[in-house]
Amino acid sequence: MMIGRELSWGRVFYPIGMDKNGEQIFVKVHELWYGSVVYPMVGILILIVLILLGVYFYQSRRQGICWYIPLGEFLFFIVTSILGQCVFDRGLVQFGNYNQLLEESCEIIAYIALICCTYDISFKRRYIHIRYFSIR
Repeated sequence: MMIGRELSWGRVFYPIGMDKNGEQIFVKVHELWYGSVVYPMVGILILIVLILLGVYFYQSRRQGICWYIPLGEFLFFIVTSILGQCVFDRGLVQFGNYNQLLEESCEIIAYIALICCTYDISFKRRYIHIRYFSIR
């Protein structure tokens, strides 16, 4: 999904001109021949991921496996992704001619944070010691 988002769901392959700032203009997502299925597919993929995470979490708990997820890196990934997409890409905050550079920088930092997060995830089995007492 991150590759699809980085390529603007394929819009970068369909430039239609240049704006007054010298940046390329691309077709809108809904104008692509597959544009009507992009966002439903993203929704379906997110739903599948959430269901699989729920199933794996449930199975892990049943088998006594603890998940250790680095919260700092994960939150840093979320924050830099939101900054890159919502703030700099949408132009909610203007920094002159630096918005595109700030957007790309936030995306690179987000990808690095995600790599660090996946590197630090660990799973440990909890051993449950059960003592049986016999009554005589």
